[in-house]
Amino acid sequence: MQAMLTLPAPEGTGLDRPPRRDLLEVVLLYLMTRHTLKPSPGLAQGVVHHLRLLLAHPDLRHTPVDRSAYETLLKDWMLLACDHQGNQLSH
Repeated sequence: MQAMLTLPAPEGTGLDRPPRRDLLEVVLLYLMTRHTLKPSPGLAQGVVHHLRLLLAHPDLRHTPVDRSAYETLLKDWMLLACDHQGNQLSH
């Protein structure tokens, strides 16, 4: 089984502040790169999770261009993650 690299969400974790935006972006890029090399449902779900963390990040409140890009990516990756789940069910 493949381990998913993830950072905790700030809610309920005892963190005073959310994870740094740059760290979330680095993990997101890593997951996307890994998925291109060997697609898997876990990686696609990890990308979706990290995109949601980024969209909830306070730094994105005042960057509409970044926010729009991440929202578009989230829609695309949600479809990809659902497609992976559908393919698993059909096998």
